[in-house]
Amino acid sequence: MHYFYWSDKLVADLPRDQQHVINDSKTPSGRIHIGALRGPLIHDLVYRSCLDANVEASFLFGSDDLDPLDNVPPYLNSEVYRPYLGMPLRYVPSPNANTSYSDYFMSDLLYAMQYVGIQAKPYRIGDYYVSGSFDEAIDLILRNADTVREIYKRVSDSDRPDGWLPIHPICESCGRIATTTAIAYDGKEITYQCSFDRVNYAKGCGHKGSRSPFGGRAKLPWKLEWAARWAVLGVTIEGAGKDHIVAGGSRHVAARVLDEVFHRTPPLNIPYEWLLAGGQGMSTSMGVGYSVRHVADNMLPELLRFSLVRQKPMKAIEFEMEGMAIPRLFDDYDACVDDSADSTESNDNAEPHLRQRIIELSQISANLQIPQRRLRFTEVITLVQIPHVNVSQRAEEQLGHLSELEQADIRRRADYAEAWLKSGFAPDHVRFTLHETLPTVARGLSDKQRQFLGSLAQHLEKLEHWSGEYVHNLIYDVSKQITLTSKKAFSAIYLSFAGQEFGPRAGNLLANLDRDFVLTRLCQASDLG
Repeated sequence: MHYFYWSDKLVADLPRDQQHVINDSKTPSGRIHIGALRGPLIHDLVYRSCLDANVEASFLFGSDDLDPLDNVPPYLNSEVYRPYLGMPLRYVPSPNANTSYSDYFMSDLLYAMQYVGIQAKPYRIGDYYVSGSFDEAIDLILRNADTVREIYKRVSDSDRPDGWLPIHPICESCGRIATTTAIAYDGKEITYQCSFDRVNYAKGCGHKGSRSPFGGRAKLPWKLEWAARWAVLGVTIEGAGKDHIVAGGSRHVAARVLDEVFHRTPPLNIPYEWLLAGGQGMSTSMGVGYSVRHVADNMLPELLRFSLVRQKPMKAIEFEMEGMAIPRLFDDYDACVDDSADSTESNDNAEPHLRQRIIELSQISANLQIPQRRLRFTEVITLVQIPHVNVSQRAEEQLGHLSELEQADIRRRADYAEAWLKSGFAPDHVRFTLHETLPTVARGLSDKQRQFLGSLAQHLEKLEHWSGEYVHNLIYDVSKQITLTSKKAFSAIYLSFAGQEFGPRAGNLLANLDRDFVLTRLCQASDLG
């Protein structure tokens, strides 16, 4: 087997004498953005590479639902949610009141993960706490609080006071977790104080009491919870975003705690960069970036996977959907499919093999057949807007007889093109309505534009190849011959056929119309005056 793709190379070096547990997780603090899909997809790629290499592996994905609500997102009613600040997300009501806050928002990410074929087994970290699965880990960390405190100082230069206990009980009086401080631990119960000013986003109730830290009544701080999770779930592979892998960061602290307190080997790390929106990082709690659900509802799954699969983990990705971003992504995907067709076992060039693997991993499941002949999406966009045009029939006219798989792909692209044109992502210049008669606005054409249209009609009548490329090149040639700018030339065409100054690629538009209709319309427009 060739190891050209990064996840295949990683798996090739894994020990084969154990079952690997791949893990990832997310805090559902609000509407989850598309950037949150990169971590699960990266881990899914490793999982798929394990399966392809016959390496025993499982893939878990957790909802960190015991984390506190630390901010009211701008799209929620602050008066309603302000009283819940500082409480665990699993005990905060959701906007529809039918489930918890954490489950409500996590459902969007799980939906998107399933949509793109990410094969993870979901879990809630709070369920592990409540079931007692974390009890031994909590006791071990509390009994080794001095060691943990020393690790914090050594690794991240963070000072913790003498007597500090790394646990946050849920206050029995107000239900908050972010406002509590543990004071003592006797092996069975912790004594704690719910403080008014422990954090700046929530006010505690002042209660002081004792309770067991087990059975979901308390939560470990994030860095220690990470180490405990690795130990309890037996995690052997887990990557982290760049914010966690900086020197002295949470990943380093968690790894040292796992090594020195639990005496286990830290999981293999896969550091990865963020998805960006306008050059900036996205934010779940602040609602910055495209909603992951909105993206899943407006992109084909293999296209969404491809946009992430084609980049290495440590490459930042500017994620766009507006304008011509989607058509460009289609073109890149099609080019990758075409280039991968050159891949053979005897070919020593790694590039076709790499592209073939990228396309394989872009599919929502393994061994899916991939159509080899396709219409460019930009052409499909034009075709679906022309009345009485059968897109599948037009595709066969251009490409020859198509297989059932290829025909299904053409129909799918046509359906998606129609939906994309109605979405808020398509730019105005690709939308048009073909007029059955010469639009009235064409009367405003200049003499030069009418001359251009007449000359274009004469050349098109003699054109041997009636295709988008040849027609488009001819438009440029004719406009140069009569010294008319290309902008004015294209505007003349769009005004004559669609009654507007912009439209799709003009060559594709004309080539997909009946030649006699095109010639008649051009002559009609050129005769005005």
